[in-house]
Amino acid sequence: MTTMHVNGSPTEGIIDRAARIITEYFPPPFRITFQHINRGPPKTFISVHSPTSICIQCDIFDSDLSTLHIYVLMRCGDPSEQEYLGPHILRQIIRFSKACGFSQITLEDQSLIEYDTTDGPIYKKYYINLQDLLRLKTGQSWYEGFGFTNEKIIQHKDAILEHIGKPIGDVNPEILPRLQKDVPDITGITDSTTVSEAVTLLYKYLQVLCPKRMCDSKSKLITVNQIDNSIRRLNDTMLTEIGATEEDFHTLSLSLLQKGSSRTRRKRARKARRRRTRRMWQLC
Repeated sequence: MTTMHVNGSPTEGIIDRAARIITEYFPPPFRITFQHINRGPPKTFISVHSPTSICIQCDIFDSDLSTLHIYVLMRCGDPSEQEYLGPHILRQIIRFSKACGFSQITLEDQSLIEYDTTDGPIYKKYYINLQDLLRLKTGQSWYEGFGFTNEKIIQHKDAILEHIGKPIGDVNPEILPRLQKDVPDITGITDSTTVSEAVTLLYKYLQVLCPKRMCDSKSKLITVNQIDNSIRRLNDTMLTEIGATEEDFHTLSLSLLQKGSSRTRRKRARKARRRRTRRMWQLC
């Protein structure tokens, strides 16, 4: 179901087109709302809801109708149901944006993994910074895996990969003793363990400690917080070494512009194949 409140908006034509096609990507039981807001920079606010919660919220600013800005993205249902998970929601919003004719998608990466207790909201929730965890583990954040990036990320990419391949004892000798004190049950991490390997082991430990991100005691939630602190210290060390700041990695964009027509791309591919064939023939 799609609900619209955009009468009189200068974006009305854009929104009409978006509203016509968005249900192809988020069919029932998803519910979609469009609302034009004049407070602050005028914009149209798009929300996609599952039967239980918000999945994604996006902005289209009147001043830039070619850009879709992701405001919120989260898991919005049973983890066993693929359509309610973050990767599926993001892929669908990218497909929708391409079909709608947007030139880019932008966002502020503040991605977190939320941990809670199994017996209701008795204790405070704790979070793992997903951006830091994945960049230290693999060299790129969750959104970067979908093609989002910026100039600073491109600039620091090689330095990040070099850093996470170093032993943690070399990058910061104070981290391991602190980690062993905060999380005494963790095993397999030594001074010679690389940053990437150490963060991978920490994440695996989290999966065992709190399956499906649900912890069965307050003490385990506190351990989640201590692990997040260790990850933050590792990330701060990396930022200092490569000469970057946290803000360098927050504002991301994904270009949706086609680089030439499909006919042009096919023609270029055929020419490239002919050149390769000629070179192979000359080598024979």
